[in-house]
Amino acid sequence: MDPKILSLQTTFKQESAAFKDSQQDISKNHSNRQTFLQQQHENELVLQELELLDEDANIFKLVGPVLIKQDPLEATANVEKRLEFIKGEVDRLDAQLKRLDDKQSKRQHTLRQVEEQLQEITQAAVKSDGA
Repeated sequence: MDPKILSLQTTFKQESAAFKDSQQDISKNHSNRQTFLQQQHENELVLQELELLDEDANIFKLVGPVLIKQDPLEATANVEKRLEFIKGEVDRLDAQLKRLDDKQSKRQHTLRQVEEQLQEITQAAVKSDGA
């Protein structure tokens, strides 16, 4: 078999494997992002509930099997910090997703080029055998 065909087939297999890996990375990114968005929504609801409470309301935090009284300002600050962290993680995952999409697009383009080259060589070989 022609060494150029073997080289192209090897390249195609490697790029296909890399493309599949990038698809898995994108899927994992979507899953992680969805988890953070769910946590963000839950924490936003908690913050809304905290804002509805009276100033003298008792707030308790579950620590293990025990409820511990917590200062309302501290509870609100904790939820706000958690929301900041979650927003940062969502932004990080969005940037990562953009990089992964760009990388996958390049791999897809490379796969198309290699596939076209293989088809051209195969067609040329068929024509030369038929002639």
